[in-house]
Order: sequence, then C-alpha cells, then structure tokens
Amino acid sequence: MSFKMVDKICEVSYSGIKTIKLLSIAEPVYEIHFPFFPVLPAVLLLENVKQSIDLFIRNNEEDKICFFQGVKKLKVYKALCPGDAIFTEVFLISKADDCYVFDAAIYHNETIAAKLKEVKVVVEKEKTAWEKELQSQV
Repeated sequence: MSFKMVDKICEVSYSGIKTIKLLSIAEPVYEIHFPFFPVLPAVLLLENVKQSIDLFIRNNEEDKICFFQGVKKLKVYKALCPGDAIFTEVFLISKADDCYVFDAAIYHNETIAAKLKEVKVVVEKEKTAWEKELQSQV
C-alpha cells in the first residue's frame, strides 16, 4: 500500500516547510483501521512529517535520497478522521554533514493534533539513473 500524505506545499524556506493534507474516507487505511470508527493511525502522522521533510530536502538539495533514522518523541493530542484537513509545520533544528534533525507540529482547526521532537533523517548520494526512472513512474 502506498500513502500520499502531503497534498500541497503551503510554504517552504531555508529553515522549514508547511504542508497540508486533506483526509478522505477513500484513503486505503480506513478500510482496515477501525472501519466503523475511522481514525488516522499515528504511524501515518509520522509518514506525513517524513514526506514533508522529503519535500524540504528536495527543495534544498536536488537529487538526494532522504532516509528516516528515528524520532525521539511523538505525542498525539487529537484523533484525526476523514474530512479533517491537517496542517504540518516542520522546522530544521540542526544539520551536521548529511544528518538533519527536525521538530514538527501537526494542526487541525488551529489546534495542535500532534508534536514530534528530534526527527532525524540522513541525506545520501545522488540518485542513480535507475532510481530516477523509478521515481518518475510514481
């Protein structure tokens, strides 16, 4: 299963990115995740942040691959359901060589829905021709 967890980039700068995702009942996850009470799993909130970070990295370092390394803390404050719009803000905390550390916040109706602390990613080599071809097919 593939999940597109970012619909639109709202703002991108040298220090972070803001994105939006509109949750639809048509998302494949709701077929198996509480079909009678659909709620977005927290792991997809992490995926939303990771995809936002990917877009931030691509904006600043073309043809690089971004690998998720870990997150120190993820706290969910509110359940997110189909019909909700989620706004994600990702802030660059530090960068050392190819290792980036971010903090993130996810909002729904201007209320904090989740916070992530010290999301670490590693940015590696330029993509090979095969990887570029694979990406163009997505």
